[in-house]
Amino acid sequence: MRTETVARILLAVGLTSTITSIVIFFHIGSPATDKDNENQPSFFRRSVSSAGGRPRVAQLAYVGEDAITDYESPSSTTLIVGGTDGSGTRSVVHLLDKLGVPITADNAGTLDTNGHEMGGWPSTVRLVMDATRTADYQVSDLPKAVLEDAVSRVHRYWSSWRSSPEVRDLTKARTNKKSDVGWAFKAPVSMLLLPIFLEVAQRNNYGKVKFLHVVRDGRDIAYSGNQSPVKKFYNVSFPVGSEPHFASADSSLRAIHLWSMWNTQVRDWEQNSAVVFSEHFDYFILHIEDLVSLKLETRRAAISSVA
Repeated sequence: MRTETVARILLAVGLTSTITSIVIFFHIGSPATDKDNENQPSFFRRSVSSAGGRPRVAQLAYVGEDAITDYESPSSTTLIVGGTDGSGTRSVVHLLDKLGVPITADNAGTLDTNGHEMGGWPSTVRLVMDATRTADYQVSDLPKAVLEDAVSRVHRYWSSWRSSPEVRDLTKARTNKKSDVGWAFKAPVSMLLLPIFLEVAQRNNYGKVKFLHVVRDGRDIAYSGNQSPVKKFYNVSFPVGSEPHFASADSSLRAIHLWSMWNTQVRDWEQNSAVVFSEHFDYFILHIEDLVSLKLETRRAAISSVA
């Protein structure tokens, strides 16, 4: 029954060539989660290279059924997949891959990019959040030293991937020639650095940025076993003495507080910045529950919007 339903959805949105692979790898009938999973997706090949005596990154290279060698020059558009941890971003990566989007990752379990080149996502996010306490900020709000440090970190990360043979090979092998996305990656907490990414893109002529904002029911996030964002970022987002500030014992309250504020602030930032960045930035909210809805029309609309 599930196979027939997914097939009908894909037929409806004109994605008939990807029916088989999505039916196999995208578990449309179960809630999407980002729980740790050591089972490596079979449609990626994991390879690790080293430079300077340390692991550079572990790439996930796409191994599609029909490698395409004659391809058009890739678009400079970059797609970022983000959202609070546990929102279902990993399932979105599975879907994007099956839609033929060139997407890279460092971690075979979470399908994240770890941001080694910038010193890791947490340190860069804390740098910015220490100065803003909110995701709804402009680069002009940051102290000059903080801005230049954050821009330098993100630029190292971004330029390393853009020029990497892994991204080049993924682009060559991409199966979706109609997509305007040249490269995509997933990093949930990237949602807090969108103004920095746009600043780097404009300074370096990196083209357009698209952000796919994955949102899940906050009640699931509050009681999820994945409380990594709370442990890493709650106190920097809501320091002791701020109102409200929930004690560390109230982990579920901290989780729903962080979920509510971050998602609202990112949405507010996008609405406040839409006119300024209209030519350089696209934004789309995907409610992960729509991908597993019992209503066929809801599923069709969600997949069609992503496609």
